[in-house]
Amino acid sequence: MDRDKLKQGINQHEGCIHHMYLDTRGNVTIGVGQLVSSIDDAKQLPLVVRETQQPATTKQITAEFNLMQQQEQEQGKIAATYKAVTKLEMTHQGIDELLDQRIDEFTQGIKSKLNDFDSYPEPAQEALLDMAFNLGVAGLNRKFPTMMAAATRKDWQTCAAECSRRGISDHRNRATQALFHSAETAA
Repeated sequence: MDRDKLKQGINQHEGCIHHMYLDTRGNVTIGVGQLVSSIDDAKQLPLVVRETQQPATTKQITAEFNLMQQQEQEQGKIAATYKAVTKLEMTHQGIDELLDQRIDEFTQGIKSKLNDFDSYPEPAQEALLDMAFNLGVAGLNRKFPTMMAAATRKDWQTCAAECSRRGISDHRNRATQALFHSAETAA
């Protein structure tokens, strides 16, 4: 699988934000859609002080996470607007390494559910990983049992018909559907 192509697609759909922000559900997030669910999660991030590019202290990270949780999440507020209240950020390298780590985790999770995942056409692998990135592997299995059963049979036409996610842009859903259609052609 072309990892750079996969990362480019995820980046395109998720965006890449160097500072903490609130996502559309009010969750603290950073980088390429990385949920930061606790102060402990935040402390694991390679954050730097924006002005100096020096590593952020535990105290600074804790303060920034708490500040983000206190922000009012407004409908339609874009992630970039939170930059004005933040002082910390992740570097391009930090974001890229975190994205690689998450792709590896999702790949292993999907392989545990779909034993012959490595034999799938590349577009099908990309589509499944994009969906796992958005839903998690557990969410992918729980919310899309018909599609996952079709993936087990390598029935890419059914996967394309069953892959539409709620709360995701039509553009992203169409892109995922197109990947499954491409997998059908590639097979």
